[in-house]
Amino acid sequence: MKRHGFWKVGTAVGVLWLSVAAMGAWAEEPASSNSPIQAEKAALKQLYKQASQAAEKGEDDRAIALLTQILERDPQQAVAYRERAWIYGKQNRTALAIADYRQAIALDPKNASAYGGLGWSLVVEGRFEEAREPTEKAHAQEPDNFAWTVNLGNLALLAGDREQARLYYRQGLEQITSIEQFEEGPLTDLGPVIN
Repeated sequence: MKRHGFWKVGTAVGVLWLSVAAMGAWAEEPASSNSPIQAEKAALKQLYKQASQAAEKGEDDRAIALLTQILERDPQQAVAYRERAWIYGKQNRTALAIADYRQAIALDPKNASAYGGLGWSLVVEGRFEEAREPTEKAHAQEPDNFAWTVNLGNLALLAGDREQARLYYRQGLEQITSIEQFEEGPLTDLGPVIN
């Protein structure tokens, strides 16, 4: 899937997370159970599967609608908030993305992707100082994730701290495993933000 920088990296992560949520979240439950709880879990699993397929096909509005259905049925689904936020971000609906990332974090404060997505959404809005804290939290939880490392470099550069930016960029370069990751990753995201 060709996507721009953070959002492109997020596509693979998002589809993976939707698939994991759909396939694994309720895997421990016996398939033969006919209780209302089991029926609801099966229905949510099916909605996750449909949302994942829609996101994979680029049917963003459909994926959002399906994720919204999940959240209406079970507002404790941090994954659904995070995935809907990611899609909102792709659509440049950053205010909605920020709100959903914040809700995902409130439900699951150990979710590096939600912190990283929140940080990037704040960068897109030009709220660089505010973006630093969630990006640092994402980086603290996943120090080997080059997206968070490079985004901290971007934030340092935007703040005028070239030396700190250089340190983050060097660290980020060591984390990049392929030329494609380098050329299409978060380094390309900064251009539209400062233009």
